[in-house]
Amino acid sequence: EVILSTPSALKDQVPVNVVEGIIRSIERGDAETRRQKTQLLSMLLTNEAHGIKRNQDIVLKLWLLDEHRSHLLFDTFAPESGMVQLRVWPEPPTNASSQNAKEQPRIYDLESVTSAGTEAAKAVYAVYLAQLELLVALCKDCNLEARTLVVGQRYEGQRCHVSYSAVLQCMGNERLPMDLRCLYTRLMLSVFIEAPEYARLSRTKTSFRRDEIEQHPAGLPKPAPAPQQ
Repeated sequence: EVILSTPSALKDQVPVNVVEGIIRSIERGDAETRRQKTQLLSMLLTNEAHGIKRNQDIVLKLWLLDEHRSHLLFDTFAPESGMVQLRVWPEPPTNASSQNAKEQPRIYDLESVTSAGTEAAKAVYAVYLAQLELLVALCKDCNLEARTLVVGQRYEGQRCHVSYSAVLQCMGNERLPMDLRCLYTRLMLSVFIEAPEYARLSRTKTSFRRDEIEQHPAGLPKPAPAPQQ
């Protein structure tokens, strides 16, 4: 955990079975375990504010692309203007006797979850914050595969974990906690706005030192010759 929580070149060498173990703990643990391990997993995905593509792809394969584990991820959606909700999916049945019981996902109003004082609401909110951080880290540095999975554009009928309209509404909702709104802003940048490195415009230098100008082949403009008498 020390390696994962600090800048380290060893992050991109973490064995796949370690990532598998963290995700398995998220899958089998209670709400507090899920929060802690999801935060730990987010640390593994970035190093010095840059995404680690290898690790991002491993998490995509072991979690978001896994039919069973993908149900652990909450969905943020806006059914109408001014309303944002969370969809918390039940875990898929693990035995044949329960396969016929089709549980419906629970729907939570986001504002109610952030302000409710019940232990259940606090647990949902804590896990949700950790999952938002995970989505930011997954899409960091324009991971296109992660983006298409998060916003539900990989194939027709795919679940959308985060919609653009929901994130936009949450960023400007003054009734939500400020730290949550800041997290939504980072999510907007990571998932919807941040461009690939090659698409970014280079900065244009507009000021120069005199010695830099003198060293340039063109140099300083020469003074005009004095008029002949």
